[in-house]
Amino acid sequence: MTRPKLLFLLLPLWLPLMGWGQSNEAQEVIRIWQTRDRAIELRTRLSNDYHDTVAVEELARLYYYDYLDQNGGVRFADADRWEPDDHGRYDFPHLEPAFANCADSALWYLLHLWSRNPEVYDYLYYPIVQLENYLNLDHTAYILPPEAYSPGRYFPDNYFTVFNLDDWQHNYTVDLLEGMKQARDFAHMAALRLADMDERDFHGTMQEGEATHFRLLESRLGVCRLYRIDLNGGLPTLYYKEAGMNPKPSLDGRYHYSVLKEAKRQISREQWQEFQRLLDSIDFDLPLPYSLCGIGTDGPTFLLEQISTDGYKARSTACPDVLEQRLVALLKKYVGRIR
Repeated sequence: MTRPKLLFLLLPLWLPLMGWGQSNEAQEVIRIWQTRDRAIELRTRLSNDYHDTVAVEELARLYYYDYLDQNGGVRFADADRWEPDDHGRYDFPHLEPAFANCADSALWYLLHLWSRNPEVYDYLYYPIVQLENYLNLDHTAYILPPEAYSPGRYFPDNYFTVFNLDDWQHNYTVDLLEGMKQARDFAHMAALRLADMDERDFHGTMQEGEATHFRLLESRLGVCRLYRIDLNGGLPTLYYKEAGMNPKPSLDGRYHYSVLKEAKRQISREQWQEFQRLLDSIDFDLPLPYSLCGIGTDGPTFLLEQISTDGYKARSTACPDVLEQRLVALLKKYVGRIR
């Protein structure tokens, strides 16, 4: 018998092993088996090397997502495809957990991981508190919130996630493990760019009743452009900065940016009103996290910040809508006159 014919005859036997052509119940059994087998493998690795941080992190993730599945939760990677209810909670089918005490185990490994380096793993504060509340445990006193390790940050923690975090402490259906990691990674990188461009912290230094300020940071690989409009009693002033990435890393191991161009000009009240009308139409209630949106890693990302009588607002997107595109075009039009 020829090899192609043999493969064709054996194909129906292989498909069930790959999860194809099986019932949902059979696929669930396979998922549980695979999850348990992976946990055994990782625990064996950890028993041989207590300092295997990769194994600790993967075990924490394995148990955490088992807890999330048990509660009908949604993972960060899938959150933008589903709508939560009015309370920011998701209601997916509650899956049978692979482990009897998945929440306890997830908490144990998260604490174990956090204890290795609290500054690096400060974002674990959120899933740790979430799990402690789920298990009706007292909060561990030495697990401090992230601001204890990085004071003076440019953004509050509830920005740049796809989740409604009004009550994240008692929302057991959102992926705070990956969600807060992604959000804080983005916020940290944006803060580094703003610091490189000698820009102040809008959120942390905002005073009640402060005059209106607006800032747009456009970032792409190797280049950053910043537009800021300050309205301090007189005519609005537009500031423009352009920065390029330094060819060599700094002492901290990061590639920082240096300002190459700076300019400013006053814009008329009419121009400000035109800009303000457009700005008021943008929905700041959805401070989306970084997304490739099918444009690849070289496309620009836009970070918008505003201080007004309504307080501080921020939004980030790599997929600007029509209003945001018009706003960027208007800023570039104003800047074109001062270069």
